[in-house]
Amino acid sequence: MSRRVMGCFANARELQSLAATLRSLAARDTPGLGVYVGEAASARALREVSGDLDLPLDFEWELADATADLPPVARLARTMEALAPCIARESPDLLLVHGASPGAAGAAVAGRAAGLVVGHVTSVAASGRDAEALRELIAQLAGLHFHADGAGLAGTRAQGAPLGHSLQVDDDPERAGQQVADAVLRFFAKPTRPLDARGAALEDFVTRALAGIVEISPEAALRLLEAPGQKGWHFLDVREPDEYAESHLPGARNSPRGFLEVRADLCHYKRDPWFEDRGRKLILYCGGGHRSALATHTLVEMGFENVRSLAEGYTGWLERGYPLEPGSG
Repeated sequence: MSRRVMGCFANARELQSLAATLRSLAARDTPGLGVYVGEAASARALREVSGDLDLPLDFEWELADATADLPPVARLARTMEALAPCIARESPDLLLVHGASPGAAGAAVAGRAAGLVVGHVTSVAASGRDAEALRELIAQLAGLHFHADGAGLAGTRAQGAPLGHSLQVDDDPERAGQQVADAVLRFFAKPTRPLDARGAALEDFVTRALAGIVEISPEAALRLLEAPGQKGWHFLDVREPDEYAESHLPGARNSPRGFLEVRADLCHYKRDPWFEDRGRKLILYCGGGHRSALATHTLVEMGFENVRSLAEGYTGWLERGYPLEPGSG
């Protein structure tokens, strides 16, 4: 089945990140690439990216030239008006929106109105009341979120979004582009499915959990592990004790998924005092990412403010050859 990806960006850094994503997708023979939308970058830059990828340039529009003197709401409306025919004609499977500009918000509104899945990529934290409001609007419309180096993570939960999956990616545009491409392909390979008469499955529970949490990539987690004092972050292994005993991330604490609610309950007689600090910075991991997603969602609901789930889990960490600490097994 053909898959089309439309990208919207507002500045040179976002163009670079989008280009890296599209290069990575093109290198893996992902069909249907070739729609580019520019809010402020030049048409020449658009054509260079298209030529570099050997893909057709289906659409180009320099919003800044047409709306530079308009207030944010008017720029948002103009973007929606301009994109609607393009979206209807191209019918992309995914719209990647970069940044928190009026154009990005307009693209997200237009995409959701057309029934598209919207992916939000941000590398710069929103500053100012207008930018913050636009970022929150996009967060409510987007189904997939990608944040470089933690920018914009706070408050982005995308409640009610169709997928609501947040991933912290690398701050280097090329590496971030590869990580976004990986997530896009995972989405194409296993899209969210509606519940059927058989009831909910594990995938449904994980998808719901991902809607309310933030994941951190193995690359970003490694940087925190190697940072002085780990920047206050603690690694929590939610696998079973026998798994933990074989090997685990350096310094990781073990708290099996099945007992997490008991240990984190402030009132339970078997509580673990280590969990009393709801502001403690935690990175949870399991074997492949499912248990940690569910556990992270649980801790968020229990009031923890700084908790992340490690994407790909122990398996992804091991495959990258990252450091491990031997257990007692």
